[in-house]
Amino acid sequence: GINAEYGGLVAETMAVRLMSRTATTRFPRRFATSAAGNGGGKHAAAETALLELSEALQESPVLAGSISKHLDSASQHKLVRAWEACQAEKHSIAPERWQLQRLALLAATPMVAFGFMDNAVMILAGDMMDSTLCFKFGLGTMVAAAIGNIVSDTVGIFAAAPIESILRNRAGIQGPGLTPNQMRLPQVTAWKYGGSAAGIIVGCVIGMFPLIWPDELRLWPARSQKESAMSTITKKD
Repeated sequence: GINAEYGGLVAETMAVRLMSRTATTRFPRRFATSAAGNGGGKHAAAETALLELSEALQESPVLAGSISKHLDSASQHKLVRAWEACQAEKHSIAPERWQLQRLALLAATPMVAFGFMDNAVMILAGDMMDSTLCFKFGLGTMVAAAIGNIVSDTVGIFAAAPIESILRNRAGIQGPGLTPNQMRLPQVTAWKYGGSAAGIIVGCVIGMFPLIWPDELRLWPARSQKESAMSTITKKD
């Protein structure tokens, strides 16, 4: 287990970390600093551990139960009081504009990648299927479009998460620092989905670039070219 002094410090700091969807918010840092007082090195150690813990809890919420078992009774009560105090203090505070803009940016970022992959891969894969498989078996262009959409959606899903991770971890784009109560506000929801919609529109527009690709630089012949060539051969015969 951990001693009461360190456990109490962890409990106070953990309360505000658990209420955030990201590991870096202004409010938890301010609260943790005032709660720790002159904790010094112990507070820094707790902060570092809880930065990692907040991300781990998003992947495995049951981890909170395991952490609670390692806290003594006094620390557990302190954790509950700190959590309730944080909820009461932040409940009526409206999000700042920079938080809403940051949320919209984070929501839009992976959607740009998804939209780009969705359109670009769908056009390329659909065109390839149309000029090969569909042409060979006499299938319609809509079949090729459906196959291309399956491929593009799959690629887009796998591409969005790594891009979002790179922008957050390497480019330094941090979370908006909104509490669960704030995340349920109508205006926050509107900004979140508005950002997602804007991101996917931008991505889809960029992903239309194959439509303006020069025919002489194509990697495979278009179906229309094959049909034209076949028609020419048939006329000669």
